Amino acid sequence: MNLSSLQTEISRKLNDTSNDRWSTTILTSRINLIIRDIVLRTKCLRETGTDSIIANQQEYALPSGYVDMIRVTLDGKELTYVDKKELDMEAGID
Repeated sequence: MNLSSLQTEISRKLNDTSNDRWSTTILTSRINLIIRDIVLRTKCLRETGTDSIIANQQEYALPSGYVDMIRVTLDGKELTYVDKKELDMEAGID
């Protein structure tokens, strides 16, 4: 099913075949949100990427279309995720 067919089917189910209430632009936006949600929940799309580490650089730009990071390795060893709250607790920051 392509985007146009999906829009037509959704419009029919919404009883708005002339797209007076929900334009095709709005439908496309909602369809894309739903697809992104499905991808995030199921992790059905994966891509492997690499980057070079630069001394004293703390932040790195992620590729466009980035959704979720599953694993990070450094020199063949997997790095464990630590959230900001946990780091703050370890440093004694409230």
